[in-house]
Amino acid sequence: MSFRKTLVLTAVVFALLSAPASAELMLQLKAADYNPTTGVWTDSSGKDNNATVYGAGASLVAGMTPNGSSAVYLSGSGSDFGLATGISGSNFTMFAYLMPDASSSGYIVGGGLGSPGYTVSEPSSQVQRLVRAGQLGVGMSDTPLSPTAFNMIDVRTQNSAAGTQFRLNQSDDGGSSTPNGFSSSPITRIGSLNAGWAGNPHNYLFAGYIAEIRIYNDATVDRVAVESEMLATYVPEPSMLALLATGLIGLLCYAWRKRR
Repeated sequence: MSFRKTLVLTAVVFALLSAPASAELMLQLKAADYNPTTGVWTDSSGKDNNATVYGAGASLVAGMTPNGSSAVYLSGSGSDFGLATGISGSNFTMFAYLMPDASSSGYIVGGGLGSPGYTVSEPSSQVQRLVRAGQLGVGMSDTPLSPTAFNMIDVRTQNSAAGTQFRLNQSDDGGSSTPNGFSSSPITRIGSLNAGWAGNPHNYLFAGYIAEIRIYNDATVDRVAVESEMLATYVPEPSMLALLATGLIGLLCYAWRKRR
């Protein structure tokens, strides 16, 4: 092999070895993949980390999102989901498109003592909050979520001075510089916090509608891109709305002419 080819090959290998690892999608639960008959919410991330329902307070409701897609409804009374495999780590980016009930005080994701717990309710106002279960409040957002419309929310958290940052409806929404302290206690539940902790396997239950949840195992995710991708699934494009409006006007004009 020539010296030039060797030099090029060495440069390529060095670039591959020094490139940062990309964030990996560890969980993707879309309402369309929930089977209320079997109680299994199929994970579409490719990890086969399906969630299985506990209790009878979960249902699939059609026509909920702005474009008419379905959503999983959790009543906040005796029902949540358990993951087939826990998700461990210290850095995460988590996304959800949801509408909490006005009285909800539950968690979107959680697990046992010390696990990441992501909630949309802080006692008196429905803001986002991240905790280390049973140990520490990691960070809180600034703005309450709407209980009458779907919200695009996400949180990026690291076990470093970079801390935790929240976003709400495609805008930054506060956070903290507190290292999260997450280590080995995994995320194991959807719709509750501390499975098996304090003698209660299902507590702090979420109440509201969930269209989709995603969890990545790193804090390098392009949050704007993921938000846009998720919203494109559930919110009609402006051009489509304009087309629908034009069609409706046409139908009204036709009906009016027929009556003359």
